[in-house]
Amino acid sequence: MIAQRSSGALKATDGRQNRGEKRICISHFEKVQKRWVSKPFRRCHNSSVVSVAWHPGGALLASTSTDGRCRIFNAALPDIDGHATALGAFGDVLMDVEAGIGWGHAVAWSPSGSQLVVSSHGPALQFLGGLDGSSAASLQPEAAGRQLLELAQLPLRCVAFLSETSVVGAGFDGQVFLFERDGEGVWSCVRSLSPEPGMRIDSDGRRGAVSAAFSAKLAMFRSPAKKERAGEQPLLPARGAAAAAPGHDNAVVDLQVFTDAAGAPTGRFSTAGWDGRVLLWDAGKGATETEGIREGSAQGLIKALRVS
Repeated sequence: MIAQRSSGALKATDGRQNRGEKRICISHFEKVQKRWVSKPFRRCHNSSVVSVAWHPGGALLASTSTDGRCRIFNAALPDIDGHATALGAFGDVLMDVEAGIGWGHAVAWSPSGSQLVVSSHGPALQFLGGLDGSSAASLQPEAAGRQLLELAQLPLRCVAFLSETSVVGAGFDGQVFLFERDGEGVWSCVRSLSPEPGMRIDSDGRRGAVSAAFSAKLAMFRSPAKKERAGEQPLLPARGAAAAAPGHDNAVVDLQVFTDAAGAPTGRFSTAGWDGRVLLWDAGKGATETEGIREGSAQGLIKALRVS
């Protein structure tokens, strides 16, 4: 995975570029040499890094890996940014906490940079609040600022903040879920944006009974590309054919939030899945799939979608 800082000056590369890689590299473009130059962090995870996320301020980088840890690094390069930070040396680990339950899948910052959400294989979401970011000490979340939300659905491969009080997540069961924080600061799963009969959401954070729909999704999870390999059904409908039901038919592997000119989330986002579909979403309306998007979606498995 490659994550680009909002300014575009730096890019972070995680371990999925090279399977088993434990390091994170920060790359910048050398104008004289006309090429991208990478600088790795001195410290690294104990296992493969699977997700990275830039802080809105651009100096911090959050990561999670298969060692079950979530870390925040100082990713500022004085030579590039033009100034030093009070966060320490480049690559210093400023926070190191458990990702949740099991290894991590995804990590994301809130628009203000004061909150962090981590998806783990439990399945669970861990919310970390009160992250000031001005110093290393301010990045140590207190017990009151932590919440572990256990989920009834399959693990979420990707998560993103729509606002300071709402998060969307999607993963192996192909559904997109909306999470919200109430007035007391407690996060809960509100609903699925692509409802499916029999799929039960446990809003209290306790594991629910396994339904027939869950079992069907589990079988799909074990063989994510079976339909595509066997050619049992066309991935994309022909022009003029009846539109498919909203939502994905297989695991969602990437989620990108749309922002306005100021960089604030608009409530709209896109998802890409192993079913070969690219969908546009509005948190208040559900999924929309335009004819242009359907024609432009890739045949076969989609690994990543970058919204420009």
